Amino acid sequence: MNTRTGLTSATNGWPDWSDGSERIAMPLLLQAATVRGLAEPEETSPLLDGWSRFAVRHLLDETDAPRRGSQILAP
Repeated sequence: MNTRTGLTSATNGWPDWSDGSERIAMPLLLQAATVRGLAEPEETSPLLDGWSRFAVRHLLDETDAPRRGSQILAP
C-alpha cells in the first residue's frame, strides 16, 4: 500500500512480491527499535497504527486468515 495515497499495489503474478509479504518486516523493525530505545514511541506509534489498519483491512480474509497481499485474486 502506498502510505501517501492510501492505494494498494496490484499484484505482479509473483506471490512473494506482494504489498503484504514485501512490507511485513518494517513494522517488526519499528517495534524492535522502539523496544531497544532506538526510536521514540510517539514517532513509531502512528506508523504502527497505520500498518495495523492496513493489515486488518487488506491482509485478512473473511475468516481472519492472512493473505500475502491486498489484491484478491479471482478463483
